[in-house]
Amino acid sequence: MMNIRFGTDGDYTSHVDSSGGYEWWYFDVKQQDFACTVIFFRGMPMSPYYIESLPHGLPDNYCGFSISVYKNDKKIAGCIHHTNQLAYTSNDQGEISVYVNNCGFIRHKEGFYTITIDTHGQDLAKGISGSLRFTPSIYNHTHISKQNADHEWRLIAPTCTVSGIITLSEYGEDIYTESISSMGYHDCNHGEIPLYDSYKDWYWGRIHLNDQFTLVYYHYPSYQDNPAFTCICIEDKVLQTLEMIHDAHITISKPKYNLFGLHPGSMISVEAIYHHQKCTAIISHQKSIESGPFYMRYYSQCIATIQGIEIESNNGISEYFYAPALQSVFIRMMIKTPIALQNN
Repeated sequence: MMNIRFGTDGDYTSHVDSSGGYEWWYFDVKQQDFACTVIFFRGMPMSPYYIESLPHGLPDNYCGFSISVYKNDKKIAGCIHHTNQLAYTSNDQGEISVYVNNCGFIRHKEGFYTITIDTHGQDLAKGISGSLRFTPSIYNHTHISKQNADHEWRLIAPTCTVSGIITLSEYGEDIYTESISSMGYHDCNHGEIPLYDSYKDWYWGRIHLNDQFTLVYYHYPSYQDNPAFTCICIEDKVLQTLEMIHDAHITISKPKYNLFGLHPGSMISVEAIYHHQKCTAIISHQKSIESGPFYMRYYSQCIATIQGIEIESNNGISEYFYAPALQSVFIRMMIKTPIALQNN
């Protein structure tokens, strides 16, 4: 089961301290044929080091970040950093700061976020640097759905205005720069137990349909004693509302294999009632920009009908996650990257 919290009031640290517990802050931006995702972790649930430390390892000892840059339908730069150091601060004015080494973000008291990226200290031939500003379209619209679950999804800001710059360098020389003025997305997740204890797989995606609507879907099939979970959310920037659609139905079809044997559906069909009218969406994964042994990320296209208006958009990012793969010793060996430990 999954607890759900909507709105910027939900951006906080959960203080999870159980073995296998985790928390992450996710940001993404897509601009035509360019995209960037940034994730900060306290307790990296996909980390092979963390998984192999269980049932004794604690989240504070397995922090890190993951940054990916995509251009022309392929990944052109990335950095996954494992460490036991994460600096978190907050105050009663709503300010939050989360930093892992030289990468992190600040939520300012005015509500916007500034993200700093600098991977040059990670001994990589190709470095990523830059700064981004995320300004949510809606503030403080909090809805809480509690189900006494071990996991919580905090949908903070489905639509953000994003500005900034990302620069890639190689051996100290700048080789590519992208100036960004587009729309982005921000959410958080946290849980008390490892992901693979509750999930077999999940499908998630966000599509900025137009200047008014953003659609977010989150679905995982039933697994062991856990029933299937489906959540469809629509943000309306004109009405300044963020709503979870009840009685939503989702169908997954057209599975496609990747080189590692994952075969998620490549088409997501949604039917629901939104403001007393039938709402439909057909989401198709057009391009696989990340394809690994437990995770896939896509550019997605969507044709939706909301309030009788048909909308078509290609401004979507979706993902598929297959949790059992993380229990494979072979796959954990394959995805290990260096870990930087620091003494307190």
